[in-house]
Amino acid sequence: MCISVSIFSVDVTDVFYRVVMLSFFFFKQKTAYEMLRSLVGSEMCIRDRSYTNRAITANTIDLEAQMITAGNSARLYTRLLGTVDDPSIDSYIFPMSKDFQEYDIYKVIGLIPFILSVCGLIFSLFKKKWNLIPLWVLFFGTLFIMKNQNPPFGNVYLWLQENIPLFKQVFRWVSSKLGQVYLILLVLTSSVGYIYIVNFFGSFFSKKWRKILVSISVIIISIIFLFYAEYLFKGQLFTSRAAVNLPNQYYLLKEEISKDTTSRIFYAPPANNGYFREYDWGFIGSQFLGYIIPNPIMDMSLSIGSDVGEKAVLELTNDFNSGDIMELNSDLKKYDVKYILIDRSLVKGRYGHSLDWDLIDTCLLYTSDAADDLLCVDLGGRRIIKKKKPHNKIKNNFIHYSST
Repeated sequence: MCISVSIFSVDVTDVFYRVVMLSFFFFKQKTAYEMLRSLVGSEMCIRDRSYTNRAITANTIDLEAQMITAGNSARLYTRLLGTVDDPSIDSYIFPMSKDFQEYDIYKVIGLIPFILSVCGLIFSLFKKKWNLIPLWVLFFGTLFIMKNQNPPFGNVYLWLQENIPLFKQVFRWVSSKLGQVYLILLVLTSSVGYIYIVNFFGSFFSKKWRKILVSISVIIISIIFLFYAEYLFKGQLFTSRAAVNLPNQYYLLKEEISKDTTSRIFYAPPANNGYFREYDWGFIGSQFLGYIIPNPIMDMSLSIGSDVGEKAVLELTNDFNSGDIMELNSDLKKYDVKYILIDRSLVKGRYGHSLDWDLIDTCLLYTSDAADDLLCVDLGGRRIIKKKKPHNKIKNNFIHYSST
C-alpha cells in the first residue's frame, strides 16, 4: 500500500526496471529448473527432428487453434482449459473449466490485465517514454504467436508455419512455449498501466484524497482478483489424478534390480497413445519410471529428440506389436537390452487403442518355456523371471508386473 501511495513522487521508469530485474531473476530460476526436468532421460529435446513430435504436430496445432483465439489468448485461456479429463463424468483437467468458459464475469475479469496493459502503452506513448515501448513490442509479438492461426493476421501465422518448418515444430503447442513469457509481460505492462491510471486520476485530487483513491483502488483490484483466483484456495488447481500415489510394486522393482543399475530395460507393452500411457491405478502421462529406476529405459517418451534412441524404440515397438519374437530378440540383442518390463496395470484408457494381452502373454510364455533354469521371485503380484542359461538365443530377462 505504501508503495502505491508514494508512486506519485517516483519515476515510473525507475520502478519498472527494478521490477523487471527482479522478475527476470525468478524467471531464469524457473526456466533453468524446467530445462533440467526436460533433459531427464531424453538427451536433448530437439523437437523438430523427432518422428513422434512430427506425427502429433498437426493435431496439436488444430487443438490449439480451436481454443486459443485472440480474446482467449489475451486472457491466457490455454487449450488445457477445455481439455476433458474423464468424458464419463464430464470432468476437466482444470476443475473450474466450466465456470471460466460459461460465466461472463470470469471472461471480463480475465481481460482486465490486458486492458490495463493497453492503457499503459497509451500513456507511455503520450508521455514519450520510448524506453518502455520495446516491452509492448515483445508483449504484442508474444500475443500474436499465442493466438495461433486465428484472426487478426492469421494468414501471416499460417505463412510462417508453411514456410518455416522449425516455427511449425516449436510453436505447435504455443501456450506451453510462450505462456510464461506472456504472463510475465502481462504483469509488468498492466502494472505500469495501473500506475499511470491511478496517477492520472489522482492528479485531480488533493494529496489526502489521492491516498484514499489509491487505497480504494487497491482494495477493489485485490477483491476482484482474489475472487478470480478462488481455485487456488479451494485446492482446484489441477485434476485429482495428478496427485495419485505410485503403487509400491515399482519401488520393489527398484530394489530387485538394485545390483544391476546400468542394464537397459524395454518397457512393454509399448505406449498405445503416442508416448502416453494410462494405468488402472489412475495415472495418465508420459512416464514416471525414470524417476524411480536408475536403469536406462527404452521408451518413446524418453527417446524423443535422440535420432538413435527413437529409431531403436520404434524398431522394438514394431517387433513387439508384430508378434515376431525372434526379430524382437534379435533387436534386443542389437541394442544391448537385458530386461523387458511387462506392466499389466496398463489399460486402453480414454485416448489410446486396445492392448493385445494375448500377444504379450505369448511373448512372455515363449521366453519362459525357453529357459533352462529359472529363478522366480514373487513380490506383490510381480513375477521376475531371470534366465541363467541361454537357450535358442533367448538371452533376455523378463520382468512381469501386475497391479493385482
